[in-house]
Amino acid sequence: LGDADMEINGSRYLGWAYDPLGDHDSAVKWLSEATSLLRNSWVKPILAAVTYNEMADILFRKGKYPIALPYQHEMVRLCEQAGNPMLLAFAIQRLGLTYGMLGRQDEATRYLKDAVARAEAIPDQMSRLQLQIDMYTKSGDFYLQQKKFNEAIAVYRQALESIGGADKRYHLTSIRQGLATAYMANGQDTEAEAQLNESVRLAEEAREQISDAQSRSSFLASQQGVYRAMIGFQFLNKSDPAQAFNYAEI
Repeated sequence: LGDADMEINGSRYLGWAYDPLGDHDSAVKWLSEATSLLRNSWVKPILAAVTYNEMADILFRKGKYPIALPYQHEMVRLCEQAGNPMLLAFAIQRLGLTYGMLGRQDEATRYLKDAVARAEAIPDQMSRLQLQIDMYTKSGDFYLQQKKFNEAIAVYRQALESIGGADKRYHLTSIRQGLATAYMANGQDTEAEAQLNESVRLAEEAREQISDAQSRSSFLASQQGVYRAMIGFQFLNKSDPAQAFNYAEI
């Protein structure tokens, strides 16, 4: 690595270190330093793209969408320059999500559809599968947030079709919960209950693999949403407090 690479990576690593600690201001400071160094140095486009993505990601998570946007546009440009189709599809999707958070729905939809199309064209099967699942799931979450329930259902179902027989339990659970929420909003309670039942089944399969107290605690923390969704559905949609109580006991 050259001196510029080392300086940029050093600032990036400091940003990473502060972010999990909740010190987002320090994380932004060091990632800003990394992006400033990029403007005065020649580095490989892929390193520059990743650096801009890290800056955009923390700004996005802080809700600073207008500030994140130019970093994401620069990431897209650099991914095109680097000729990396997988990272380019990811970058375009992130751009679509940011436009969605800004209320610019036409642009959001255009970028999200473009990202999905690019993901589908990736030749490597495993890379394509992983990216497709992530794309469809995040697009479904976006449509759900925008109350476009039919669109959410369509892309969540595409995600399930992409998974096929692959063992992707984490994705399956979140997709089926998203589907259930969209179906309930559409008044399709039968379909919603089927998705919630499948989510609970997946959670129970995971629980059967637990052999120690620490893992059980982690399981309860990660899967509470599944059972809470089913409890709420049984109590509010089915008017069945007894069945809701059965799930509460789990």
